[in-house]
Formats: sequence, structure tokens, C-alpha cells
Amino acid sequence: MEFNDLEEDCAPQMVANVPKYGPPDGKVDKLKSEDRFDSDYGSSISNESGLITDIREQILTYSQRVEPTVDESEELVDKLKAVSVHDDIDEGICDSEKLDDNDEDQSSAKVTDDDFIIYGRDADGDTLLHLAIISGHVMLAKVFIEVAPWTDCLNIYNDKLRQTPLHLAVLMKQVEIVRLLLDNGANPEMCDHKGDTALHIACRSGNLTMVNEILKQRESRPTQNLDVRNYEGQTCLHVAVLGGYKKIVDTLLGAGADVNVGDGKSGATALHLAAKGNKRDIISLLLQQHDITIDKKMYNGVTPLMIALEPHLSGISEMLITHNANTDFLTLICSSSSEESEDDD
Repeated sequence: MEFNDLEEDCAPQMVANVPKYGPPDGKVDKLKSEDRFDSDYGSSISNESGLITDIREQILTYSQRVEPTVDESEELVDKLKAVSVHDDIDEGICDSEKLDDNDEDQSSAKVTDDDFIIYGRDADGDTLLHLAIISGHVMLAKVFIEVAPWTDCLNIYNDKLRQTPLHLAVLMKQVEIVRLLLDNGANPEMCDHKGDTALHIACRSGNLTMVNEILKQRESRPTQNLDVRNYEGQTCLHVAVLGGYKKIVDTLLGAGADVNVGDGKSGATALHLAAKGNKRDIISLLLQQHDITIDKKMYNGVTPLMIALEPHLSGISEMLITHNANTDFLTLICSSSSEESEDDD
């Protein structure tokens, strides 16, 4: 994982319609309830004793460490469990039924001050859940996920890199947290400051286990759109091909990724990219797809076979021609070369 993925932001200023939590002054974005997996810890946590504020401070204290000790994590979890919990029926925070549009005012009123403390954003836009994931407090992150009053609490962007907790969990290789976020309805198609979804990040890092977890079918959300492009115009399939990750390419194709979709900048398909990168094992895999368009052209009219004619890519052209790639342009090239030779004479 690159340091810049967590600490620096080189993206242009963006305006997103995402929930931002703040003091309950009447200007809070109103959120609808979503189907959730309820927690054993209750629905709303009280900060009457100041313990939640103490938890935030301790997370920040440990945030510079690569991995907190087990004792420290358990201590924070115990503190969170120790705070008083309001009754689900009285507060209605984790109602499993979706609210109608005309119930928005009522749902807004049910958000307590304590919810703002837990899921409110700090100066960098990070919630306690963001901080717990970054700091490696896996047990504490689980609690924050399970007691979240709304699914939208799991999809809050931070300010600097526009990352949701799911983006951070993938970057930190926390498969268990990724699973819990998705099981509780986190949206896997939200994009960070590079336009990357969590799946883009998993594919770029070559993490097949993470890719499989994200692609797993869940009742809490519809099937993920695998043709979403990041700001480089690349789908997850393009990213996996560029990285040379054959198993991930195979997994994406099996999940329904479009083998013929071109990137947004040049129109290059996965086959174009594999040919240019001399990735023969991936080329062989792509050519096995029954619906592949082997002569698909980029925006400049170039086909994969044209790319394969580069001297350093010997052998790839034979693979493509064996699978019936169009060779008509080769006749034109030969004719043109013959005419130039005659003119020189």
C-alpha cells in the first residue's frame, strides 16, 4: 500500500452529495433507514460518562502504530460496551424497516447526540470507524459497524482522499472488516478521489482473497457493476490485466466482466492491454472467451494484432492469427512497401 493512499490528496476539489454528520442543529442531512444486521450491543450509545470521547482520543494516540496490541484493542472495546445503551424501541435507531419518504423528519429526530460523536467527522473528515480501520483496531471497528444506526454511516467519505471505510479496509488488507461492512450494506461502488471503487483497489494490489470477498453475492445489495471506470477510464478488468494478475482476470470474467469494453481514454480493451504488455498467459485466457471481439479497434483504429506486430512482441501475433484475427491490413502494408521500393528504383 502506498503511503499517499492514506495521507496525501492530489485530487481536484470535488463536491459530493454524501451525508455529513454534525451537531443536531436542524441542518443535518436526513437519512433513510436501511435493512441492517443488528448488533448485540444495542442501537444508540451514550457518552454521558465521556467514554466515547476517550475512545476517540485513544484511537488517535495509537494511530501511528502499525498494529495495536491485543490488550489495547480489548480495552477500547470494553469501554465501548460499558457505556449506557438506549432502548431500541424508545429511540428507533436501528429499525430494520425502510422508512417512507414522508417519515424523513421523524427519522432525523431519532439521531442522538451520541450518534454524532461516533459517526461525526473530524477535521480530516474521518469518523471513529475510519480511524479504527487505519489504526488497525479490528475489534473496535467491528463494534462501530454493528452499532451503526443507518447504512449511510458506513458510506461516509473522508475529506482528503474521499475514502469510505470500505476503501480503507481494502487498503489495510482487513478482509474480516470488508466482509462485515458489505454484510451490513456498505456500498461497494462508491469511488475515491481517483475514481477507484474498493474492487479497483483490490485488483490493483493483486489481492485475490479480497476480490472474491467483494464479489460475493449478498442479499443486502444488488450485483456489482463490473464496468465502472475510474478517472483513468479503467474498469477493474483493465486494472487486473495491467497488473498481470491472471487469476483475478479469470475471476472477474467469471463474475460477468465485459471482455470487450474499452477504457475511457484510448478505447483499449483488455486484449489490447495484454498484447501491449506482452502478457501471454492473460492473452491466452482472454482468447478463450467465446464472446471476445478479437479485432476490436481503439479510438485510433488500432487492433490488438497491430500492436502485436511490434518487434519485441514476437509470438503474440501468431496467437491472435491462430484465433482468426483479421489480417487484411497486412496485405495493404505489403503492397505499400512494394510500391515504395519501386519508387526508390
